Amino acid sequence: MRWIPLMLAWTIPLAAIADPPPPTTDDDRVAAETIARMEDDSPQDRLVRMLQARDLSEGALFLLAGADPVLVDEVLDEKIAAVLAWVAVLPATRMSDLRAGQTVVRNAETWSDLERQRLEAIADLYGLKARSLTAVRIGTVGGATLRFEMIGRKDSREVTLAIPPAPTREERARDRLATRFHARPAEITSGPGTRVPLEDASFEDRDLARHWQIATLVEKGNPLPAAEVTMDPDVAMDGRASLRFHADARTRSWPQVSQVVTIAPGTSLVLRGHIRTRFVRKERDQERIFQFALVWLDISGAPVGRPVEAEVPTGDMDWREFVVRGVAPADTAYVQVAMACTMSGTAWFDGLQLEIGY
Repeated sequence: MRWIPLMLAWTIPLAAIADPPPPTTDDDRVAAETIARMEDDSPQDRLVRMLQARDLSEGALFLLAGADPVLVDEVLDEKIAAVLAWVAVLPATRMSDLRAGQTVVRNAETWSDLERQRLEAIADLYGLKARSLTAVRIGTVGGATLRFEMIGRKDSREVTLAIPPAPTREERARDRLATRFHARPAEITSGPGTRVPLEDASFEDRDLARHWQIATLVEKGNPLPAAEVTMDPDVAMDGRASLRFHADARTRSWPQVSQVVTIAPGTSLVLRGHIRTRFVRKERDQERIFQFALVWLDISGAPVGRPVEAEVPTGDMDWREFVVRGVAPADTAYVQVAMACTMSGTAWFDGLQLEIGY
């Protein structure tokens, strides 16, 4: 039966928990796996998964938390759950607009009786007078999250939801869920959804070279001046620091920052990470390389097949999640997680995750 691999992958060692987790059934495992397999590359995708997760049993939510603790943590949050209850009764056309990435605005005169009832419940949670509400809106913020806003005559409230996963976020979510379930949701240790270990994936170690390799990627006749590659303790999406690339029109060489992980041929991989930019642009004879990629290597370290990488725009961009998916070609022995920016401006990378794909 299809649920057997999931049952094996989600088995939790009893010795590792103080209390037994919520009881689970075969139906719970199938329901959790169905949501875990759904697309998760945008805030709209995560919203759809959250709406589906609302109907899961306690046991299925606990199982899903093994794969996506951040999503389950949000679904169980009282205020976010109330927002989801309102989204679930939006007119079909407005829901289609939201799923297409548009901002949906609902003025008070357009609310159905059920919408009004659910919005009044949200207002109570936020300490707003329901009678003062004039409109609500929900839409993406920088392509990274969703923002729900309640607008009153004299006051307003907002909440962020559909937050993408990242290593530190996941650990904090597991801590909160451990209290909720009386047992800590364990990470999946085999099969799809399993995290492939990356050292210092949120760039917290000030010694970057301890975990990451730094090598010249592009050189224009002279190694100096070289682009700056540093740990930035003042800018972070996950944890306390991030990886920062900076260059200008005088720069003559640009590095690549990478880490190599052992992987078997035919393995499906998903690389997630978050990127922020300030005034990234191509100048002079610079090459337009903005790399967030999976590079396949054979046993000797030579590239095999074609790398897969995200399409990262230039210009200014607040933190945004990028997702790269690929299947290791024949003869693959390693995968290289690679980052670079060979243009002027500043780019930050943070909160990387590598996992086995479905």
